[in-house]
Amino acid sequence: MIGIQRAGCEWTAALATVLALACVGCADDGPIGNTGSIQVAVDPAVLSVPLGGSGSVTATLTRGGGFSGPVTLAIAGLPAGATTTITPAQLLGTTASATVDVTVGSAVTLGAYTATIMATAQGVGQATTTYQLTVTAAPEYALTVDPTSLTIVGGSSNIVTVSIDRTDFTGEVALALLNPPAGITGAFTPTPTTTNESELVVSVAANVAAGSYPLTIQGTALGPGTRTTTLTVTVPAPPTGGNVEYLFCAAGDVPAFFAYQDGTGPWQAVTGVASGGTTRYAFTLTQGRGGVLSVYAASAAAVTGTLNAGGMTNLRPVASRHAPRVSSRSSFADGYETFLLYGSTAELAQDGQNACAQDPPTKTVTGTVLGVPAGEYGRVSLGGVSRIFNGAASSNPITFSDVPAGPVDLLGSRTIPGAAPDKVIVFRNLNIPDGGSLPSVIDFNGTASFAPATATVTITGAAGDDMEVYTDVVKDDRARALWADLSPSPATTRPWAGLGAAALLSGEFHELTVFASDPTSDDFRVSLKDVGPVTDQTIAFGPPINAPTASPVVAGAYPRFRFQGALPAEYNKGATIDVYGSENVFFILATGAYLTASGSALAYDITMPDVAGLPGFPAAARLTAGSNDVTVSGFGFTGPGIFDPQPTPGTEYKASIRNTAISVP
Repeated sequence: MIGIQRAGCEWTAALATVLALACVGCADDGPIGNTGSIQVAVDPAVLSVPLGGSGSVTATLTRGGGFSGPVTLAIAGLPAGATTTITPAQLLGTTASATVDVTVGSAVTLGAYTATIMATAQGVGQATTTYQLTVTAAPEYALTVDPTSLTIVGGSSNIVTVSIDRTDFTGEVALALLNPPAGITGAFTPTPTTTNESELVVSVAANVAAGSYPLTIQGTALGPGTRTTTLTVTVPAPPTGGNVEYLFCAAGDVPAFFAYQDGTGPWQAVTGVASGGTTRYAFTLTQGRGGVLSVYAASAAAVTGTLNAGGMTNLRPVASRHAPRVSSRSSFADGYETFLLYGSTAELAQDGQNACAQDPPTKTVTGTVLGVPAGEYGRVSLGGVSRIFNGAASSNPITFSDVPAGPVDLLGSRTIPGAAPDKVIVFRNLNIPDGGSLPSVIDFNGTASFAPATATVTITGAAGDDMEVYTDVVKDDRARALWADLSPSPATTRPWAGLGAAALLSGEFHELTVFASDPTSDDFRVSLKDVGPVTDQTIAFGPPINAPTASPVVAGAYPRFRFQGALPAEYNKGATIDVYGSENVFFILATGAYLTASGSALAYDITMPDVAGLPGFPAAARLTAGSNDVTVSGFGFTGPGIFDPQPTPGTEYKASIRNTAISVP
């Protein structure tokens, strides 16, 4: 009996021991052996983090076989200088994911690294997964300003372009003048901006003391922080008795002869004073208005191309922007260009400062146009330089000359004459070197093309004339051609097209221009309207102006003419008279303010000044003997501007151009 009891007890003890061993860890760690498992995954599989920046991935745990114990996460494989934080570092109960934050120090070597996430727990095998950490350069940007210096008369303003040179950074940059002196203010358009440029209008109050003012332009961006650049503004001594100063900052812009008239007084020659690369012509106006005359020796290439003679060459009205021909003149020889501006003291003072603006550098770029079949046309503009590709006759490559240096936009449209375009293309911020090619073809059948926004324009006041419609996109006060209907006709209701809201950048808007041409002559009218989104519009033309009365005043070695005429009320901003001979050309502009002071803003009576006897006048600059073409225009506009409207949504511009001829002895 005792033996049986001993044997039973030994059996019971052994069974208790086995059960105890089997249950070790049961209460805390779950089953062991092959009864449970874990897996771990990561999202995203690739993480890019810039130097000095941070990012995160999500580690997700999957439990199997009834395993429910705690799981600890750890990271391996990060480069030296990179740190990580796991939240939570241990996954308990039903928690199935953790956030893995990675911070990359500024000294980490750029490149791709394989990081391993390890999940471990008691009683199950370790689970691992990997993701790629790509260390990139820190986002950066720099500010530059062009030009770097301005001369602004008190009570006026001027414009510079602020460029944002980005490196691995696409975020917004807010621009501001940092603590400018009292009386000097700046307005940026746009700001904040994700683009590469912003226009800065610097205004100087009339009471700002003469001097040189360094202005700090500051950019502020999330991530890279603040950056600055400097613009120097020189405020000349305020006019005393109507002082005016013309500044020419480029040697090629200095005239061969310069003279002025105070009110209706005698013309007087002025000798330029050169200092520090700038040539100054200073004079005094006491009658509140006057005239400025400058003469330039010009080659045939300059006359038939883009005129470059300082501030006054920019005073041609916008009527000629798209006009196929302003004069019937077709050829020139080497000769002289004479520019004559009549204006108020304030207008001449402003033009004198504008004369110092230097032409920006340009470049030549080639490209290839595809997807324009016979019977259709592609109109492509690069940095404002426009080309038309005839699907039936044009060949590749096409060449864009005189493209502004630096980043520019490309706009293109494809159309059948008389219809709205069916495709447009926009390439932004193309920084192509001089002599280079576009980085991709301009393919109107490609994936980069898209449908434009279209609407209707109703035209009034041009019955019987052949009309054409043009659309430009305005950015930073520069109009860039997008589309033209290429179908002159008297139709008064016509389609027009532009960029949809998704394609327009902040600050961009459309400029809708309509030309009305007399089918029996070279005379035409223009009406322009700055609008925002593409919507139905109505455009009204002003009436045609009459040909001027042109009468000879004197013959001899320096023949002169008198031009008289009246202007309709729509053309109250001024009149221009251009005389084209086979050798020499003579440009005249009289502002509305000058004409008003002379009697009426709607009448002009201009006699070419007698300057032949003044010292330094080149006698060869006289009108060319024989037949000379004469182009007269009257123009008016709403909104800001002196000689031309400043592009602003809501602005309207109207002009009428009339051609005639004179016979010069």
